[in-house]
Amino acid sequence: MWIVAGVVLAAFATRAAAQNPAPTADQVKAVYLHKFPGYVEWPAKSFPDPGTPFVIGIVGADAVYAELARLLVGRTMQGRPVELHHLSRIDPPRELHMLYVGQDVGAEASAGIIAAYKGKPVLTVSDLPRGLEAGAALNFLEADKRVRFEAAPAVAEQAGLHLSSRLLAVAEHVSGGPP
Repeated sequence: MWIVAGVVLAAFATRAAAQNPAPTADQVKAVYLHKFPGYVEWPAKSFPDPGTPFVIGIVGADAVYAELARLLVGRTMQGRPVELHHLSRIDPPRELHMLYVGQDVGAEASAGIIAAYKGKPVLTVSDLPRGLEAGAALNFLEADKRVRFEAAPAVAEQAGLHLSSRLLAVAEHVSGGPP
């Protein structure tokens, strides 16, 4: 009887796993992007009036963009409506509050895109092997089938942003920023 019960439980667990597969790395990154703003302070001038939307730009990373768009339906960020823009590599810098550059953009192009926002109150997030060195304030890392992130609070401070100690406490690595 125990063998039968074990087989039934194993079959149930397999079916449950098939119905609720583990989230993809892109889905996890979208959730992080949705949550990061709750742990960052922007200067007051970033939001000139109460109706100013929170604006996110994503370069590359089509799957992350699609997942974040799904997550944001009917939601707010920092108590504000949200605008999500899918940008191309050649778009001129826009008025954003957060910029995410996907790994499919490539290291050289990503560094140029991130540099265009340097000194502006924009939370720059990348998905590059050396994203912090490219000038991003936050960078995704993947190891052991897990998505984590690293942080460069000095880069955020140069942009006029403050990263919460709660955010830094869960970062895989905290750096002083680019050399």
